[in-house]
Amino acid sequence: MNWNDDSWSNSGARNHSRPRSSRSLGLILLGVVLCAVVLYLNRGFLYGKPPSGEGVSIIATDLIVHGDGNIDASETTRVDLRGKSVRHGITRPLPLQVETQDGRQLKLRYFDAYATIEKVDNPPYAPSTTDVAREDRKNFAVYRIGSPTTALLPGLYDIKFQFGVSGLVHSLQENQRRGFSWNVTGSVGYPVGESVLRISLPSSVDPHSASFTGFLGVTRNPEELKKAYNPTSLSSDISMAFEPAANGDLPMVVFRPNRYLRPFEQFIIKATWPAE
Repeated sequence: MNWNDDSWSNSGARNHSRPRSSRSLGLILLGVVLCAVVLYLNRGFLYGKPPSGEGVSIIATDLIVHGDGNIDASETTRVDLRGKSVRHGITRPLPLQVETQDGRQLKLRYFDAYATIEKVDNPPYAPSTTDVAREDRKNFAVYRIGSPTTALLPGLYDIKFQFGVSGLVHSLQENQRRGFSWNVTGSVGYPVGESVLRISLPSSVDPHSASFTGFLGVTRNPEELKKAYNPTSLSSDISMAFEPAANGDLPMVVFRPNRYLRPFEQFIIKATWPAE
């Protein structure tokens, strides 16, 4: 259908007998119908369900924070590779340097990177190790997870990426507290159906004595991103709960957005606790 001005003007010139009010009413009714169609087609966006098709259905991150400040990270991403743009795997950019709230620059080091890939729909395949290649670009270490020579069959895959990071946990408030910020989603260019972050603090720290803030949204410039990494409260779109740890230690702190995430939306949690 052509909505340019010429076609509308010509249509009006051919029908001099139609009253202006009738034409206006017809336009209003047509607009209502079109809005209803658009809302129906995008009902997933309205009710928290991402659109179907190629994309990311789950991102689940587990962090174990050790007393020396090192963090063991495990990220499981469930990706739908039934489209055409993803064939070999995924990339995960990780910052090599971050700025603290008081302006200090923290240099990060990553180690022991390891990944597995598992097809979870029919026909399923058992988990297997896959290639992990690192390329440093400006302020990021970009990890390519997947075989560069072997294409994956269309389907649903769980890609599990494990690594260690040092230098992220730092002192705060004149050495009275320690803490760090974590971006769960990075820069995912697809909608994310579900996401969760589970944090296990050092064994000497009672998680109930820690404080947590969080940001959920799209940042558009470096200044906004800096604020997003240092939120002053927990977003109302993020729920927090204490859940038992698998090993019976102190409980984990678990964060879940209450809705799906739009492309390039940031899910950031900041955790701080009393210094030992």
